[in-house]
Amino acid sequence: MKKFWDFAGAGERTLYLNGPIAENTWFGDEITPAAFKADLDSGAGDLTVWINSEGGDVFAAARIYTMLREYSQSGKGRVTVKIEGVAASAASVVAMAGDQTLMSPVSYIIIHNPMTGAFGDSEDMLRAKEMLDEIKEGIINAYEAKTGLSRTKVSHMMDAEKCMNAYEAVDLGFADGILYSDDNILLGSKATKKFNILAGGVFMSTAMELKEKRTQTWNAAKAFFASKQGADGLLSAEDTLVYDKMEADVNAMSEVIDRMERQEILDQKFSTILNTPVNAYQQPVVKKIGDSVAVSGRASDEYRRAFWATFRNPKSEHDPVIYNALSIGTETEGGYLVPNEFERTLISALEDFNIMRRLARTVSTASGELQVPVVATRGTAAWIEEAELIPESDGSFGQVTLKAHKMATVLKVSHELLSDAAFPLESFVANDFARRLGALEEEAFISGDGDKKPMGVLNDAIVGHTAASPTAITFDDVIKLFYSLRTPYRGQAAFVTNEQTVMALRKLKDESGQYLWMPSLTEGTPQTILGRPVYVSVFMPTMEADAKTLLFGDFSYYWIADRQGRSFERLNELFSMTDQIGFKATQRVDGRLILPEAVKVLQMGS
Repeated sequence: MKKFWDFAGAGERTLYLNGPIAENTWFGDEITPAAFKADLDSGAGDLTVWINSEGGDVFAAARIYTMLREYSQSGKGRVTVKIEGVAASAASVVAMAGDQTLMSPVSYIIIHNPMTGAFGDSEDMLRAKEMLDEIKEGIINAYEAKTGLSRTKVSHMMDAEKCMNAYEAVDLGFADGILYSDDNILLGSKATKKFNILAGGVFMSTAMELKEKRTQTWNAAKAFFASKQGADGLLSAEDTLVYDKMEADVNAMSEVIDRMERQEILDQKFSTILNTPVNAYQQPVVKKIGDSVAVSGRASDEYRRAFWATFRNPKSEHDPVIYNALSIGTETEGGYLVPNEFERTLISALEDFNIMRRLARTVSTASGELQVPVVATRGTAAWIEEAELIPESDGSFGQVTLKAHKMATVLKVSHELLSDAAFPLESFVANDFARRLGALEEEAFISGDGDKKPMGVLNDAIVGHTAASPTAITFDDVIKLFYSLRTPYRGQAAFVTNEQTVMALRKLKDESGQYLWMPSLTEGTPQTILGRPVYVSVFMPTMEADAKTLLFGDFSYYWIADRQGRSFERLNELFSMTDQIGFKATQRVDGRLILPEAVKVLQMGS
C-alpha cells in the first residue's frame, strides 16, 4: 500500500509528508498508525519533517502530532518542521508539532473548520454538528499551544478559512522563521520572543523598497483590471485569477510593511532595556539637592530595580532593602504593581497590537468606575418679536459609566532563560503581555457585549446605511455611509473593517473610473478611501446577511478607561514540573462609545 510518509537518513533523520494524509493508509489492514509509529521509533536523533500536504484525516493528523511531540519530549531528538509548499487543513496540525517550524518564503499554511459527511435524521445531523464542534476545539488546542493566540481569534481565523503566507504565519506565531533568510533570521512576534531582531535601519530601508514595489504592483493591477473589463464591467474567470493574485501580492506586501514598522517602533522603545539587562539589585545613587526632581513610590528607580530583581530571583524579596522598596506596590490580590515607567511601556506596546487603542481616547482612573457626562439633547435658539417672551430650551445631560473589567494571562519562562543576565526580561514581558491582551482587548472594544468585558463600538454605533446586497458593497453604499456621518465628525473620521471587505473595497470605482482605494505612498500613513484612513481588524464581521461590516466615524468618542496599576505575580511552583516559572499578569479596563452619533456603520442587506 502507498504510504504518505517516507523516512530517510540516519543520525539526523528526515521525514517527508507528501500528499493527502491517510491516503490509502489509515483504513487499510497493512499500513496503520502503528506502522507509522514503528517507523518513527526505529531510530533516534534530531528529526526534520518536510511537509507538503493539503491535509486529510484529522484523527490521523492528531496521532502524528502526538507521536512527534512524544518523540521530542521523550528526549529522542529535536523535531524541526519545514513547510516546502503547503500545510493545509489536517497537515497544519502536524506542522504545529515542531520544536521549531520553518517555512519556505513561497509556502503557505491554511486553517479551516473541520468537515464531515453525515446521513440520517435531524438528531443524527445535530450529533454530527456536536462532534465537529468538539473536533474544532481539539484542533484549536494545537494552534493555541503553538501561537499563544486567544481561542476566540483562532476560531475566527478558522471560520474565515485563513490562508497565511510565510511572513504572516511567522507574525501570528504559527511558524518560527523563514527558510533561506539571511543568517536564518526569525521575523514577526515569534522573533521578538526569541530576541533575534534586525537593526531598525535595515528594517526601514527594506520597508521603503517594499512600498515602492507595492505601488508599482498596485498600479499594474489597476491597469490590468481596466484593460480586461468586458462590456458588462466584469473580468473573465482567467483574468479574475490573475487580478486576485496581483491584489494578494499588494496585501501581502502591506502586511510585511506594517509589521516592519511596528517592529522598528518596538525596537526604539526597548533599546534602552535591551542594552542594559537587569542582573542584580543595585543601591540607588544618592544625589545632591538640586540635581534633579526627586520621585517616590512606583515612579522611583529604587522601586523599579527592586521589582525586577525580585522577579528574576524570588530570594531577593527577603532582602530588607528590597522588601521595604516593594511594600509601596503590594497588590491586595497578590503580586506587585508594575513600576510607572514600565506601565507606560506596556500601554504603548498595547497600542502597537490594538488598533482601537490607536484610534480611541484613553483615560486613566484610580478607582473602579469613571462617570462620563454626555449631552443627551441640545438646546436651541428661536426668532422672536420685540418684547416677546424668550422660550426656554435647555439641553439635557446623560451619564455613561465606565467600570473596570479584569483581564489576566500567565507568561511562562524557563529557569535557564531567567537566570541568564542577558535575557531581556522587561522587553519579553512587555511584548508578550501586549500581544496576548492586545488581541483580547481589540475584540472586546469592537464587538464586546458588556458582560464581564467592555461594550464594543459595533453595539453602540448607529446604522448609517444598509446595503442592498448581503454579500457585496457598491460605490453608492460607501458614499451613503460617508455622508450619513455629520460634518463635525468627518474631519477626524476613519474606516475600520476586515480583510474580506478590504478586498471588495479595493475594486470599487467612481463614475469617472477612478478607484476609491488609495494605497499609502508616505511612510507611516495608512491607506485611504475618500481621503479618510482605513484600518483592518480580524474581529470585524465579514460580509454576510445583516452583518455590520464597515465602521466609519470619529473613534476618539470611544473612551477606554485604564485603571491604574497593572500587577504581576511570580508563580514559583505551578510549572515546576516543566522547569518553568510563571508570571501572572492582570489589568482592569473598560470601553464605551460615549456619543453613538460619532460613529456610523454599514449593515449588509438581509
